[in-house]
Amino acid sequence: MASNSPKKSSLPEKNPAIRKKALSASPKKAEIERKINSYNAAVDAAMLKSVQLVEINFLVKPDFFRAKSNEKKFHVVVDSVEPEYEAGNDAVVALVDFEVFIKRARTKQLTCKAKYAVVYGGFSNCEYEDVLRFIERVSTFTCYPYFRSVFANIDWAAGTHLPPLPVLKERVLPSKNSK
Repeated sequence: MASNSPKKSSLPEKNPAIRKKALSASPKKAEIERKINSYNAAVDAAMLKSVQLVEINFLVKPDFFRAKSNEKKFHVVVDSVEPEYEAGNDAVVALVDFEVFIKRARTKQLTCKAKYAVVYGGFSNCEYEDVLRFIERVSTFTCYPYFRSVFANIDWAAGTHLPPLPVLKERVLPSKNSK
């Protein structure tokens, strides 16, 4: 026997609960879309102006040469300094510190520290937050190849015979579904 009572529709325009949820999701999605487009505009505007080595320090202790090659393990430390940028300016500067060291018996046997200034321009029409997010994300990767090259030259000059520095990898955030 068929019922003549009206069925509740799951269409947004018919069901107030679903319509309210759909309408509240739209502004969030629109805001996310706006932020993505704004960041992408900063990426498109970015122009690398310079990468400059501003400080370097290298030290190798005599005990380093007595150690076996399997006792020589790299430790690479990267520290990005807060970028220097004022809203509306064209350019942003980030200082990036690198340190490579090899320890033996809790003592650093070899240390190489370097600081680079990375300058990007083209941001005069970009949002402040997007410029900072961009420079924080790319400055380390911009100057790391330069540091690897300098370290390789110092390694050759010092006769330490080390392998090339490892490739830097961007930290990947785990997905919400991973356990």
